[in-house]
Amino acid sequence: ALETDARKSSAWLMRGRIELSRKNVQDARRAFEHVLRDIAKHDVYALCSLGNYYLAAARSEMARAQEAPDQKGARDLALANYRRAIEFFDKCLTLDGNCAAAAHGAAIAMAERGFAADARRIFQDVRDAATVGMGPAHVTVPSSDLVYRAAPALTAAQSDTPPVASDVILWASVNAAHALVDVANYHQAILAYEACLRRLQDTSQALELAAADAQSLVVPGIAGENDADKSSGPPAVERVSATERAERTRVERDIRLYLVRAMYLHAKASKDIDTMKKALEETRLLCSAIDFTLPQSPKPDADGDVPMDDDEVKTTKLSPEHGQLLFDLALLEQSVAQMVGEQPEGSRTLQALDQASADLAHSTSLFSFLASWGKLNQKKQKLQFSARLATERSAYGKSLVAKLA
Repeated sequence: ALETDARKSSAWLMRGRIELSRKNVQDARRAFEHVLRDIAKHDVYALCSLGNYYLAAARSEMARAQEAPDQKGARDLALANYRRAIEFFDKCLTLDGNCAAAAHGAAIAMAERGFAADARRIFQDVRDAATVGMGPAHVTVPSSDLVYRAAPALTAAQSDTPPVASDVILWASVNAAHALVDVANYHQAILAYEACLRRLQDTSQALELAAADAQSLVVPGIAGENDADKSSGPPAVERVSATERAERTRVERDIRLYLVRAMYLHAKASKDIDTMKKALEETRLLCSAIDFTLPQSPKPDADGDVPMDDDEVKTTKLSPEHGQLLFDLALLEQSVAQMVGEQPEGSRTLQALDQASADLAHSTSLFSFLASWGKLNQKKQKLQFSARLATERSAYGKSLVAKLA
């Protein structure tokens, strides 16, 4: 297309999108800048894509500044990139006041700069506008929290249900819940995350039904056709649907992790043991998908502890995400046990004490394993938890035993 018409903006935008899908971020940026500079300076897609580019750059520089606090230049560059991102998003909204992707991106930049209350208002506006049809129900530019990842294609069915990566209502709702957490409104954040899960489940059911309808409408193969012709129909629908299902499973897991975090913070702040138990049960469900058995030595040591089997620790394979999830499980088990131990003696049952003691023993062993495993693997992969903190938590768990006696 570019060979026949080098000024065809749609071709340059498609090229930018392809480069993003290949993680060639700088090439994508140049493609979008070419559109704005040489073809159409008011192209909303290109403007929004560049806003997402500078937002991602700001996040990268901010992460570098947090890892090395003495690098003042990184923080200054991050703030400059945030401002640049907002400028692009603002330009989009000037040209198209209903551009949900631009409003969403601007709100994310504001939230990450510390203006959580203002960002939450914008997220809610985006969600409400998309819900009542004032804004687009779904967009072609990926939402900023999934920046530089191409949105999955819809199934062959002509469904109004958006693919999860470009579901404006869902991601505006998720980010509004994040903003509630940032201002310590944990109870409302819990309700917001639960609403996000319902939204995801509802749209997933609708998408599955649309895929099933498309499957039933495919014309069966005619006798005598070759195998290549026969395979050009239904399997394509199945492949796209499977990709979207896998993505929705991943997104559901992430939202449940956000929900658990909000529950934990609410339970700690309000000393609500029931909410802490709900967070623990939710985490156990998430951990049930991990192929993991806690390695142990057959005999306790001199202090009565059950040490980790070094050989089994060395051979245990965990992804960084699974290591973090197991750390969260141990932390929640310990937290519930601590809260049970702090209850007045007259208000706790023998069954509750026995369960808390069992959870505490498992938590302490799991922290001990994670401390050993983390020290062995911290040079091989970037851990999402602190091996030092796991060691401290294991020791703290041992000190809690007396409270449950």
